[in-house]
Parts: sequence; C-alpha cells; structure tokens
Amino acid sequence: MNLDSLKLTGLILVEKAIEFKAMTPDPSQWSFEKQKNNEPRLVRLQQLKSLLKLFLPEIYKSTDLRGNIESIFNGNFILQRDVEIYDKLFIEMGKLIGSSKYKNFESREWEREHLRYNYQDLLRYKTTIRKLIEFNSGIMENSYPYLYSLIVSNNTSEKIDTKNLDEFLWTAIDPNKRTYHKEQLIKNYNYPDRDLFDIDIDWM
Repeated sequence: MNLDSLKLTGLILVEKAIEFKAMTPDPSQWSFEKQKNNEPRLVRLQQLKSLLKLFLPEIYKSTDLRGNIESIFNGNFILQRDVEIYDKLFIEMGKLIGSSKYKNFESREWEREHLRYNYQDLLRYKTTIRKLIEFNSGIMENSYPYLYSLIVSNNTSEKIDTKNLDEFLWTAIDPNKRTYHKEQLIKNYNYPDRDLFDIDIDWM
C-alpha cells in the first residue's frame, strides 16, 4: 500500500500507525518535542495527528498525541462509540463464522468489547504480516549467490492476501469507510504537504 497516497482512509491511519510504531517502538518518544530533530518521524507524527482528528474524534486530544496513538492499537475508541454503528460489521462477522468449521457454535449478541478484542488481535496479526511482506524492503542490491533466499521469500510474501483483514480494520476504524482527497486534509486538518519519499531519501 502506498502510504503517501493522494486518497486517505481509516485504513491508511492504521497503516501509518503501524509504520510509525515500527520506526519508534518506545511510546515515550511519541511526541513532537521528542521527534523535532528527526524529520521523517516528525512528519509522520503530524500526519497521524491529522488523521486521528478526522477518523477518531471520540478519543482525539490535541495535547495527548501518545494517548491518541495508543488508542489506535488498544481499540479504546470502539468503546466510546454507539454499538449500533457496527451493526453491518457484526452481520458480516457472523456470516463468516457461520460459513466456517465453527458454524455449530451457539451465536451470541455482539458487544463493543467483542469487537475490540477482535480488532486488537487482528491488528497484531496485521503488524506481523507487515514485517513478512517488507522482509526484503531494505535490500538495495544483491549478487548471484544470495539471490535464492531473496526470490523464495519474495515469492512467499507476494502470496499473502490481506484484503479481508484490511476490510475489517478499515470498517472498525471508520464504519462508513470514507475516502478523502489529500488536498482536503491539507486544507482542513493541517495535514503536512510533504513528500515522505523525498524526506526519507534525504535522511538515508
């Protein structure tokens, strides 16, 4: 997925949060002050702040960026919402269970905590998959004797299908699955008008 896309969604928020956490594992560093001298991380934090304000207004606090980001991972925003906004998602979740080998399990009424658990679990899984997909992303060049492992791992990674996983995470973040043009966020949500690729290249 192109995280510097011209169109932004709730799924992009999730992807950017995973990316930033991978770059900055220590939550005590999740602030503008701590990242003021690291432009790639600083710009990503600014992007996250804008996307959080747009897609997760229930938990957004302009003075607690760390808490906002943590809520993306712990799913606390789900508990702040009316459960009815997830009715369609619960139906789809029930259909999947009903078509699986677990179809004989007695169904129960869905609650926000059930969704939060599934969200947390699948977000951890998404984070793990991302590491696999990007396993060779840092390799700029190679020579013949070392190509075999590169090819095998790339072939395996290319077979990973995250469509259903991504659909769930997107809907959990934003049940209406809205899409915004980047220009809208630049104008209305102070989204940084910067090219991350160029910034990252400059810092390499």
